[in-house]
Amino acid sequence: TPRSFNSTSRSMKLSATFLINTLGIASAASPVLDKSFADFLAGGKHSERKLTSTGSTYDQMKKMFCEHQHGDCTEENQKNRRRLNGPPAMPAHLLPDPHVGDAKNFTFPCYPLDNVDEWTMIAANDDDSIELVLPFDFKLYGTNYPAGTSIWLNNNGNLSFDNAISSFTASEFPINSPMIAPFWSDVDTRGIGKVYYRFFPDNKLSVIWEKVGFYPERGHRQNTFQVVISDGEDPEVGIGTNVCFCYGDMDWTTGGASGGMMGFGSNGATVGVNRGSHNDYIQVGQFNYTGSHYDGPGGEKDGVDYLDFKGTNILVDNTPRKGICFEATGLNIPPISNGFPLDNLVTVPCGSELDYTVQITSPELNQDVTVAISGVPTGMTINQVTSPAGDSISINMKWTPDFATQHGVSEVTFFAEDDYEIPANLTEVLKIHVAKCGSDAEVPTGCQALEESSCNADVGPFCTPWRSPEHCYADESFPLLITNRRVQAFENPEMVEFEGFWFHFLEDKAAQHTFTVDSGYPAPEMYCCVSEKSDLENICFAAGNSIPSAFTIRVTGGHSGKGIYVLPYGFGGVELMSGSPMTLADIMGELGPSVDKILVEEFIDGSEFGGIPSLPTEYKFHMFNGTVGAIDVIHNRGTACSCYAVVDEEWNRLDKHGCFVPQPAFGLDADADGCYDIDYDHGERHPYPFKGQNLCGELNEPKTCLLDSLKAIATDLSKTLGVYMRIDMFVSGDDKVFVQEYTTNHAGGLRHCAAKESDSGCIDSCFLGKIWKDKSSGTIYGGPQTSIPSILDGWRTKTKTDQCSISTGVTAGEAFTQACNA
Repeated sequence: TPRSFNSTSRSMKLSATFLINTLGIASAASPVLDKSFADFLAGGKHSERKLTSTGSTYDQMKKMFCEHQHGDCTEENQKNRRRLNGPPAMPAHLLPDPHVGDAKNFTFPCYPLDNVDEWTMIAANDDDSIELVLPFDFKLYGTNYPAGTSIWLNNNGNLSFDNAISSFTASEFPINSPMIAPFWSDVDTRGIGKVYYRFFPDNKLSVIWEKVGFYPERGHRQNTFQVVISDGEDPEVGIGTNVCFCYGDMDWTTGGASGGMMGFGSNGATVGVNRGSHNDYIQVGQFNYTGSHYDGPGGEKDGVDYLDFKGTNILVDNTPRKGICFEATGLNIPPISNGFPLDNLVTVPCGSELDYTVQITSPELNQDVTVAISGVPTGMTINQVTSPAGDSISINMKWTPDFATQHGVSEVTFFAEDDYEIPANLTEVLKIHVAKCGSDAEVPTGCQALEESSCNADVGPFCTPWRSPEHCYADESFPLLITNRRVQAFENPEMVEFEGFWFHFLEDKAAQHTFTVDSGYPAPEMYCCVSEKSDLENICFAAGNSIPSAFTIRVTGGHSGKGIYVLPYGFGGVELMSGSPMTLADIMGELGPSVDKILVEEFIDGSEFGGIPSLPTEYKFHMFNGTVGAIDVIHNRGTACSCYAVVDEEWNRLDKHGCFVPQPAFGLDADADGCYDIDYDHGERHPYPFKGQNLCGELNEPKTCLLDSLKAIATDLSKTLGVYMRIDMFVSGDDKVFVQEYTTNHAGGLRHCAAKESDSGCIDSCFLGKIWKDKSSGTIYGGPQTSIPSILDGWRTKTKTDQCSISTGVTAGEAFTQACNA
């Protein structure tokens, strides 16, 4: 039983006696907590509850326990405390939600909650658990949990292995039961918040607690956090690393039944990993108050704001921070790092100075950690502060570089080691990019130049776009308009259809192919469409089937691609997206336990004149009821010279001012110059590739007749659709045009990279949103109603098998060939 219910303290004994006497529970004379009741609260062998602990008896017990702990337990209890704590919080449903998009902002090694239908949501509850079965091996401190082992997802912010644990008061580790705790505390989702889980095909399980409140049904403060566990073989999580924690905005620590007042105080929340042996455990910390103070796992209680936004693309001190990850496989866990940026790169703009702090911690109590630092550039000062317990070191770097002689990238290496009898160690390399100053500065407008490379002859010098906050009005913010429409279509597709719209059908790749071919335009031929993983092998590639030796496999999750495999040489040959050979068994092994559809399609070759097969150039048209807003171009995908560009229909570059993210206050013009504000100072400090692509330096315009044909196809399809849609097309090496796919949700509704100068001289990053507004016809969908093609009528209600039959039953037309010299 968790330690919080085995305490021998006077307060716990009195609490137990109070509950037993008040509720009339039979008990021995001993003042310690009755065993059956302890098991009931802790989810032990006498309870055997899965999603059933919300009965009236349990609620009555917990409320009485809460009152005796002097926690925030009832509305009446809240009223009695107003003179001490001020007025009550405004009801959550009346507040503007400050956490919108938190779960969407998770990034590797964690996962954004951007495709909710690919996750499983558990029912709203307090203290409940569900049993899952691991489809992969998981090792914790040398204990192996093989595939097929049960693991319990406990609503109170943790995973357990031996049994469900519904204990709502977190204990300091160690405890008796194996547990992985991204945030063990009294989560209550009956009032607000949701919990999702998802198994990924590459042997990972992720669980997200999104905007969850605390007991009893409090929602004025919310937490968002995630745990990812893997078999330790995934390169995204890190080879050897098998547990990662990530955090959105963290606003509370303690439920009312644990003695919490307004969400804080008392024991608080425990973060860490526990083997259940009393010896082997990781404790990141115990958090019980607001604020960001942190003094390591062996110090005092810590401030929960310390966890904020670790493992998201949200900026903390102008930098996105990594999640907290462990190599929790062996008997000694290496030190962990905190505060390092996602890509281990920080930038010092011209004329600025570096003032940056990182932290190295031994996650196991009673272990000291030491850090050796090398590669320190001339002039940098480093100050190390060790926690009183010796298990955490804070390292501050200050540096005002000589921009004339020290521009470029310096690498500072941190080697950390604990003092266990067989020490474990960690190495982090922080890259510090110092910009040039003066007329030859290497940072052009909106983009950070990269080092010279062999790609320059083809596409000019690459640069990494800045990511600058923009302050468009909400109804002219392109990302916000996309997000708002997608939420409507996802939450209430019946209403969308009732209003006469059908664009959301095209979130299904099979529907996309059907629509394109039925409209008379060429698409890659579809050889096979199945809805079961086993059918890829048993039907598509069964002996005697006539699929050509070169093909593409697309694994879809309804509206979103889950995986794509491009195999110009067939199975066993090089797969162009990864650059590695892949067999059918390799692909089957990567597929998750459930897929929506698997499509096997024609391979479109981007090479010229029979050269080595390559991926084709992609042209992605942002279309608004027949109007071209912008064209995204991806050139050389799958090679070291892959790059991204955004142009208008006259091939003028729209990406030279970088990329943009929406930011309140909407419509801000602080300097009253008549232009929406764009925070380029922030953007300059935060250059990031767009979907893994840096910007092309130079990009040759395609033949005029080819570009005209692309525009004509996009325009015609767009008029049929009516509403905004990104229409993506391939151009093969011999200038054949194919419609590839349709995208309703560009960049997940998070950012874009298009801006132009207005007639008044403003840099207008809102212009795509303005086109949307102008073409919206008074709806939120970005265009007028149009008639649904008869072949798609009722598409959403058809079975997957029927959808596949329709899609493979239409015959793709001959691709357009552009034989012109213009």
